[in-house]
Amino acid sequence: MNFDGKRRAIADRARRGKKVDRSAFLYLEPEDGDPDFAQCGDCALYLAGECAIMGIAVEKGWSCGFFIPDEPGRIAKTARANVTPEEAGLYKGRVRCENCRYGGATCALYDKLNAELPGDFALDAKISPKGCCNAFTP
Repeated sequence: MNFDGKRRAIADRARRGKKVDRSAFLYLEPEDGDPDFAQCGDCALYLAGECAIMGIAVEKGWSCGFFIPDEPGRIAKTARANVTPEEAGLYKGRVRCENCRYGGATCALYDKLNAELPGDFALDAKISPKGCCNAFTP
């Protein structure tokens, strides 16, 4: 889903009277401070430098919205390429809160959305430096 599609989905949810939580941003919290958390090289779809679901060469430090935290290659052996890098939101870099302009002890974007649109958003703004979401902004 592209940015406009995400924005429409969030607006539709708000119109139905449900506040948007941070799952709308695909926020992922690392369980053990893993320095490779949510990166291609730590994904069940990654095998020998290739993403099984996209069918393209990827680098270990890249990230996308299809990250599956599990043993690298566990699913890759049976998955077949069926999405494009654009559909997966492939980003060629480390998508982490510590590398995002909104990162800190809390997410400045989540804080802003909660403050400016309290009827629409109920975002838990506390984040982990190694966490990540699809609102990442270098």
